[in-house]
Amino acid sequence: MKIRNIPNYFLNYKFFVIYNIDMKTKIRSQIFWDTDPKTIDYNKNKEYVIKKVLEYGNENDFRNLRKKYPSKVIKSTLMNARGLSPKSANFWAIIFNMDQNKIKCLKKPYLKKHTIYWPH
Repeated sequence: MKIRNIPNYFLNYKFFVIYNIDMKTKIRSQIFWDTDPKTIDYNKNKEYVIKKVLEYGNENDFRNLRKKYPSKVIKSTLMNARGLSPKSANFWAIIFNMDQNKIKCLKKPYLKKHTIYWPH
């Protein structure tokens, strides 16, 4: 990225981070190992992005996620997510102060499905 004809006071770190970096570069690309991070549309695929960050993200990834999406959207995705591990779902239920009975991936029928397909 080339920067031309911009005064020096605009090139300080805070201004650059807040105004010139988009959402794609704020979340680590290692989270999206199954797809090309450059092709992710963060508005259309918000549930996918939220699930990945809740399952594999670190603290900075989660901070950037909260900047992009309101907590209401994150909570509803957590409640309806079926691909989260029980460990991650329990952690985020505690963080968001949510009832664990409302989270689909923590319900018994969902947990039993894993043993049907993989009996070992």
